[in-house]
Amino acid sequence: MQTNEVFRSISWKIMLGFEPHEIRDTFSEWETRVHPEDLPRAQAEVERHLKGHTTAYSSEYRIRCKDGTYKWILDQGKVMSRTPDRKPLRVIGTHSDISERKKAEQDIRESAERFAGIFQT
Repeated sequence: MQTNEVFRSISWKIMLGFEPHEIRDTFSEWETRVHPEDLPRAQAEVERHLKGHTTAYSSEYRIRCKDGTYKWILDQGKVMSRTPDRKPLRVIGTHSDISERKKAEQDIRESAERFAGIFQT
């Protein structure tokens, strides 16, 4: 956290359609890829955790792939160590592709709306 360096696995980069050398290992790479509508909420959730208000963080948001499309990501993490003055030193986390789950949730919502419309008619 003190150096702004982030280790991203090759699998993560490939999940988004990138070659390993195409994404820098900095925190700003994440900020530029999160969907603009989701970024404020995702940043706030991470910030709450970094300040020590939560024991871990978990956030769902869209992240931009190389081809310009977005995948839904479940981002989970935890501060593993802090400096003597309680600033985050090391954080570990995972990103999981939850796009299929999000699509299924949307399909269920749309189906429920259609059926509600039919019954109201």
